This record gives sequence, structure tokens and C-alpha cells, in this order.
Amino acid sequence: MLLQKLFSATSRPSAINKLRPRELTAALSSLHPELFYGLRKLQTLHLRSNSLRTIPVRLFWDCRSLEFLDLSTNRLRSLARNGFAGLIKLRELHLEHNQLTKINFAHFLRLSSLHTLFLQWNKISNLTCGMEWTWSTLEKLDLTGNEIKAIDFTLPESAIVLRSLYPPTPLLLLLLLLLLLRLGSLLPLAPAEP
Repeated sequence: MLLQKLFSATSRPSAINKLRPRELTAALSSLHPELFYGLRKLQTLHLRSNSLRTIPVRLFWDCRSLEFLDLSTNRLRSLARNGFAGLIKLRELHLEHNQLTKINFAHFLRLSSLHTLFLQWNKISNLTCGMEWTWSTLEKLDLTGNEIKAIDFTLPESAIVLRSLYPPTPLLLLLLLLLLLRLGSLLPLAPAEP
């Protein structure tokens, strides 16, 4: 009953500011756009195993200290360009087990501290980035269980420095190798750890 009051789309959930939530898994189908307003000290947030289809624009705008965000096992089909705005300290993002079909890495542009991105077991067939930018902090990218068919990037040299890529499938490695050769430099890339 308390969760229903907190997540009601008709009123701003001011009581959530006192809860300092860490895990919100209660079959939520939507999130109030101001749900996390004022939670500047929040460091870890689990929104896994809900029925979320979208993430409101700038939902996490006030979550300046958030380092870990788990949105896995939801029904996300796409990501809004400013959906992750404000997460300047985010180091680990879980988006696995959703229904994402296309990933535009420009959506992660402002995640300047992101080290680990989990995208496994979605329906991703296309990876794109329509703008030049440098993503020098990303070290681990997990794409296990997707059927990547196309990679279209516009990146400057040394834009991505991956230490781990999952899975190291021949097609994915070939596509990334062609991308890296197009950049003019082959960056360190290690196969998946067992």
C-alpha cells in the first residue's frame, strides 16, 4: 500500500525523499518523473524485475552521487536521449533482460564515469553512435545473447578502451575490428573471461 502511494502518477511522491530507497522491485509499470528529486546522496539503486517500459526524461537528474543503477529484467524497448542525465558518477549500469533492439551510444554521452555496461539478453541488432565523442572510461561491455548485425559509429581515435567484451563472437569481434581499423588505431581488447 505504501508503494502505491509513493508511485502514484497523480501526486508527487514527497515521502520518497525520506526513504532513501535502494531497492524498488514491486511490479512497477511506470515511474513518476520527480520520483528521485532531492536524492543527491543516493549511491545504489535497484529497479530490476519490474514492468517498466520507459524511463522518464531526466528521472535521475538529482541523483548526482549514484554509482550503481540496475534496470534489468524490465520491459524497456528504447532509451530516451536524456534518460540518464545527471548521473555523472555512475560507474555500473545494468540494462540486461529487457526488450531493447537498438542501442545508440549517444544516450550514454553524459555518463563520464561509466566503467561497466550490461546489455546482455536483449534483442539488440544495431549499435550506433551518431556523434563524435570520447568514452575513455568504459572498460566492460556485455552484449551476450544479442544478435548484433550492424555497428555504425562516428568516433574519434581512442574513443573506447575496452578491457572486456562479452561475448567474443566472431561476427561481433569482426565488426569491432573493422570499426577500430577505421579509427586508425587498434585499442586493447580482451576476450570474455570464463
